[in-house]
This record gives sequence, C-alpha cells and structure tokens, in this order.
Amino acid sequence: MEIHGSEAEKRLLDDINATEPWALVEAFSSVVRLSATPEERKAIDYLLSRMDALEIPYTLYEPELYVSLPVSAELEILTENGERIRCKTPSFSVSGTVEGEVVYLPSRLATQVNDFFNNPVEAAGIDLNNKIVMTDGI
Repeated sequence: MEIHGSEAEKRLLDDINATEPWALVEAFSSVVRLSATPEERKAIDYLLSRMDALEIPYTLYEPELYVSLPVSAELEILTENGERIRCKTPSFSVSGTVEGEVVYLPSRLATQVNDFFNNPVEAAGIDLNNKIVMTDGI
C-alpha cells in the first residue's frame, strides 16, 4: 500500500538536499566554538546570516551564563614558599579570584550505582561553606 502526501509535502521533499547542511559542516569544521570567544560569535553570525537568507524566523537570546568548561585555573597556596599548583576548575565555575581556606577531600570510586548519590562530605558533617575544595582527579 502506498501512502500519498499532500502536494506541499511532495514539493518540500523534492527541495530537500544536502547543500545547506554540508555548508554548515564545512563552516564549523574550522571554527573552535569555545563559549564567549570571537570564534563562537563567528559561528552564531554564520547561523543568523543563513537563517536570514532562507527567511527563517528566529529569536536570538544572549543570556549571561556560567561556562561549563573554564579555560584555566590556578591555585596559589599562601605558604612561606608561595607554592603554586596547576589545577582544573569544576564545571560552571565563576571567573575571578577567590580566597579561602583549602580543604583536601580525597576522591573515591563508586562501587555501585547508589554511590553516585551518596554525599560523604555531608555524612561526615564537614562544612565546606566558604572553603576551597581540592581533590584528586576530575
């Protein structure tokens, strides 16, 4: 049994091709789109120009967000020798300088699925308010 669509659907299907999507792949293949960089803006501008050319209506929102992959971080421990430790920031870190007491918490492996939801810090009664947590791994 063959299903027949409307004339509008047939015209739409006849117009589909890979030209526009492949142009996007080519344009984005050479652009590193890290958040809040000129390259990200270039990618956005490309998409907007294509939607304008194709007469596709859109709304562009530009909220202020925390970035999920901060570029870099450094921890300076104020000791007699001013030791500096390279480190990775946690996702959604705020930019700027933070000062506080450093608390080391060793990482641990989950042995079962429920371990992902256990909070050993809370269970141990450790107060991390206004503290900087240093741990192993990510």
